Amino acid sequence: MDLYVYLSEDENFSNFKDTSSLIWHEKGLTYDCENWNERSKDEMIHPPLTVKRNESDLWGHVYMVKRGHDIDPSSKKYASTAVIYRKRKMNKHLKSEPKKEVKSLLGGTKVTVTQAFGDAQATDGTDNGGQIVSNYWKPTLYINLVHDFTIIQPHKSPFPELVMDEIEYDENSGRYFPVIYFNDFLLMNEQLVPLNETSDDLSLKMHYQCMTMFRWTLQVQMTASWSQQQENGFSSAKDMDELKRMISDTHPWLLGTTAVVTVLHTVFDCLAFKNDIQFWRKAKSMEGLSVRSLFMTLFFQVVVFLYLMDNETSYMILFSRGLGLFIEAWKLTKALDFAAQKRCPIHRHHRLATTMHPRSPPR
Repeated sequence: MDLYVYLSEDENFSNFKDTSSLIWHEKGLTYDCENWNERSKDEMIHPPLTVKRNESDLWGHVYMVKRGHDIDPSSKKYASTAVIYRKRKMNKHLKSEPKKEVKSLLGGTKVTVTQAFGDAQATDGTDNGGQIVSNYWKPTLYINLVHDFTIIQPHKSPFPELVMDEIEYDENSGRYFPVIYFNDFLLMNEQLVPLNETSDDLSLKMHYQCMTMFRWTLQVQMTASWSQQQENGFSSAKDMDELKRMISDTHPWLLGTTAVVTVLHTVFDCLAFKNDIQFWRKAKSMEGLSVRSLFMTLFFQVVVFLYLMDNETSYMILFSRGLGLFIEAWKLTKALDFAAQKRCPIHRHHRLATTMHPRSPPR
């Protein structure tokens, strides 16, 4: 097989005779996962002025063709069943909150901070929410050819629908084409390069490698799960970058241990909440318990919760801390009796005063 990579402003590429658009051409590739079949190339890209001004996008067009055939539909050597094609947008729009000054509670000094990145579909400028949308360059192009010989029928597939949407079938023969996968699984937002009118030279690291079906389906489902969490507000782009950094920089065994410990911590946290609620529901007196310590614990929980909110912590952690704060407030209602009393020593109008006292044991 031969590999062709074109770079163009046209989303639908057809000018195969333009040699200036061809940035990578590899010959002699085979459909297997041997190490010698891996290829890499580093290229310096000179983006057009319209791309630097965010007036257009830059697209990468990847073709893989059987030996002896051509990728140009106008050629006599062209065959639709011998060509695999995928396109990828090489720039990405991200939005960030405008810079703001915050004051340190301890030192009194002012610090300028910028909020985390987030995906955006708008053009460069400021949207209605006051968020700045900018254009960024993706410095890597990892091309993976999914290697698999499993017979996959369109309506009786063992794979989820999310994976089946990436598989293309030939209408005449009913066979499916090998999948070209652009592996951005570990690409973090902080690795992206800002695009502006001074961006004359942009580096692009290209890499071709085979990938197994199991690994591909796992990455596709994990990427979709992360995107769903961001859309539902359970995580942010900053959280996703931290997770990708942990996956890429951590040994698999340590990563697995961390995952197990995290799951156990969540289970034990839920059990602690359950036992705490059961104890206070059955408690009939405050014997051996301190009301002052309950107030102090509630105060500390409020401070920690506000600190986590100010630092834009993960919503999962905020949910756990918020639930703990709610339980601490509920304990006070169980430990104290709230009663309204009427007092009218001099004035004609009655005044309502609220008194609290520790709940006494039943007699």
